[in-house]
Amino acid sequence: MHRSKLEVVVKILEYVAKRDKTSKTHILYYANLNTTSLEGILGWMTNRNLLISFKEGRRIYYSITPQGLQYLDKLRDIFRMMSSNSDQFQDNYSILESSLRNELGVHNCRIVNKSIKGHSGLEYSHQVFESPLYKYLFLLIEDSKNLSLYSIRNIGYSIITAKDTGLPLLIALEDKKLVERVTSLINTDNGVLEVKIIVLRNVGFI
Repeated sequence: MHRSKLEVVVKILEYVAKRDKTSKTHILYYANLNTTSLEGILGWMTNRNLLISFKEGRRIYYSITPQGLQYLDKLRDIFRMMSSNSDQFQDNYSILESSLRNELGVHNCRIVNKSIKGHSGLEYSHQVFESPLYKYLFLLIEDSKNLSLYSIRNIGYSIITAKDTGLPLLIALEDKKLVERVTSLINTDNGVLEVKIIVLRNVGFI
């Protein structure tokens, strides 16, 4: 069965998260990868501070970082969301798409979950807003007044995805009081090519 690189990353993060430290050999066998593939993925993960590596004697060990735990939590949420087929889920997104059409002045648009390959070769699972005029990575922030840790994690993951894929990012807020806070978080990272923040009115399904 073919696995995306994103699925492999989740598998490795879950394995390492259960241990104080684990060797590269153990990760190799658990993830069922060849040495070249594993080296590339571990390099990508350590460069982004998802894992840290250290040497004890002649062996190299890996541990998960707080950022890696947050990244894993976000990916698990996305996979759960993608597996949801409830009528309520579909109804919510019909309402959301209608609100986006009004705000952006487009007649046809849709929000889809896609696997997107980045310049690094890693595949990302993310929502995408598509219309005849626009194509954005899409993130909905449903918080009111204050950003939750969950939303901050989502923003961080979306920034990583935007940087690697080169796609612009569309963030939809349901509370205009959050615009300044979200903008300050985005402005701390100069790698995103384009970010558009909009405030939705009367979405009504929080």
